[in-house]
Amino acid sequence: MFVIPKGRRFCCNTFGQVEGAPSGHPPVSLNGNNLLAMFEPPFNLDDWWATQLGTLSFDRLRISNFAIIALTDKSDPQPVREATRAGLYGLLLYGIPSYNALHGLEIQGDSDHLPLRVSVAPTPYFVRHVWDSVLRLEDPVIESAGKVARSIEWITSVSQERDNAHFKRLVRGLVSWGNGIQSVHGGTRLHAFVRSIETFINSDVGRGKRQFVDRCAKLANASGLGDVLAELYDLRSQEEHLNDWEKAVGGRDTETRVNRGTLRVYQAELLASSIFLRVFLNPALMQLFRDDGSVQEFWSSSYAQSFWGEPIDLDLLVRTRMRPIQLEQLKSSRIINEAGS
Repeated sequence: MFVIPKGRRFCCNTFGQVEGAPSGHPPVSLNGNNLLAMFEPPFNLDDWWATQLGTLSFDRLRISNFAIIALTDKSDPQPVREATRAGLYGLLLYGIPSYNALHGLEIQGDSDHLPLRVSVAPTPYFVRHVWDSVLRLEDPVIESAGKVARSIEWITSVSQERDNAHFKRLVRGLVSWGNGIQSVHGGTRLHAFVRSIETFINSDVGRGKRQFVDRCAKLANASGLGDVLAELYDLRSQEEHLNDWEKAVGGRDTETRVNRGTLRVYQAELLASSIFLRVFLNPALMQLFRDDGSVQEFWSSSYAQSFWGEPIDLDLLVRTRMRPIQLEQLKSSRIINEAGS
């Protein structure tokens, strides 16, 4: 059973009834000994915890089968909750597992004094797109999520340094992405994801749509990508100004427009998540997107752009991530073609 060392702050997000969580799997280190993924309740559930949490929260903790827990020294200026969030986002950039949102807890405290001092709140609710497959918590995903979490934790720490502008843009973009996965409203999700993609675009004033389309086309590839990107930008603008989203989506009837709009929300999420993953897994790319100036230099230098590598295959992401029954339905209705767009 995991024991919190004396003199440490901790923050733990637990999830209940996570589908596919490997029962009995040992804890996995995501960042040394300071950030762990666990597949059982993270604490020894004795009478002390029952008294501290109350019956309802104690029962939620008791049935949890996945948790992310972060530990920091009390002298560390970075809030421990941000370390936990780095672990969560490192995982959720790969997708969202199926879990009972009513059973999640966020527990914070410190072990400087015994007994522990703790505070309890619900774990934030993360919403999987209605067409997306369920993320399976398999070892390769957890291992890669740890690498992403280390990058997120590092850029967050650097961005908080006084008189240092590095990575503030990247952190703001990640916050926008996080807002997207916590929203149930399609327009809000798309607005947040497109805004997070703009982290890497940094368009000039008056050239927003053109540069969004042109620059994204160098980061990703798909059949009809220009039209997809233009619709993403137009849908974001409609949502920004509280206008009717259907004006930005083609289609001869309401069902077609709804399906097409829902597909664009999904594509925006897949594209945003994939861009962040590629950047966080490549230290050279993180440096190329460290601030406004470096982003502009990236887009003015073909040499810098060569570090991006092969474009992200958005069609492949749609085909491999979308639930098969939904993919076939969209193909049969010609909302989506065999290539994926």
